[in-house]
Amino acid sequence: MEWYYAEAGQRAGPIPEAEFRALQTAGKLGPDDLVWTAGMAAWQPLASVQSLYFPAAVPAGPICTECRREFPPQDLLAFESAHICGACKDIFFQRLRERGAAAVVRRFQRFGGFWIRLLARIIDFTILWGFFIVLMFVWEAAMQRVIFNPARVNSYDLIALWGGLALIYFISTTATIVYESWFVWRRGATPGKLAVGVRVVRANGEALSVKRSVGRSFAYLLTGTLPLAIGFLMAGLDEEKRALHDRICDTRVVYRS
Repeated sequence: MEWYYAEAGQRAGPIPEAEFRALQTAGKLGPDDLVWTAGMAAWQPLASVQSLYFPAAVPAGPICTECRREFPPQDLLAFESAHICGACKDIFFQRLRERGAAAVVRRFQRFGGFWIRLLARIIDFTILWGFFIVLMFVWEAAMQRVIFNPARVNSYDLIALWGGLALIYFISTTATIVYESWFVWRRGATPGKLAVGVRVVRANGEALSVKRSVGRSFAYLLTGTLPLAIGFLMAGLDEEKRALHDRICDTRVVYRS
């Protein structure tokens, strides 16, 4: 694998991975330096890709998310999802004042992409589908005379038939909203997302309130109405992997640390 990096505002490279690692070790590449390699959608700070592309280079113990050096836990200051050593504290909080908490915390988050979110959605859909099947069995049992004897159907039977289907749709939609809202509010993620190791947070890394969780559930239903799944496919194209409902509610899906 070959890497490019920004030096004095100019693109440098490509260089082999071994040479790239040597620059990191020598301190010539810092966590804020922009880097790129084949397969990345855009240039990103080194700190945001280091754990993904260089897991072996990350120490096993607690590390500073700025300089990536290992420290005893008591020597690191925790701020949201970041952990800062004494030497990096002034730089970190200066950046915090200049850019705001959301922009700084975002550097230390790894966003859940389209495919991992699709897998989580399949798991959630399977759970909800089981509930839907039970409703359909109840409806079919109640409507057997109408379904299997269409010649003897009257207007009241038709009203009961279509009214039952409308009730099932209402109950299923309500169940989906409650399912999404409650789990995201109480657990930070639905069972499907918990199973694949991601969670839903605000742009600054905070958990969602009950109101925002409910609003995100309704926004998700809106996303599902768009043709060709455009609202969901946005997660594969967006830099922060946001689907339409994430943009509406200012949320992100990130890997759990």
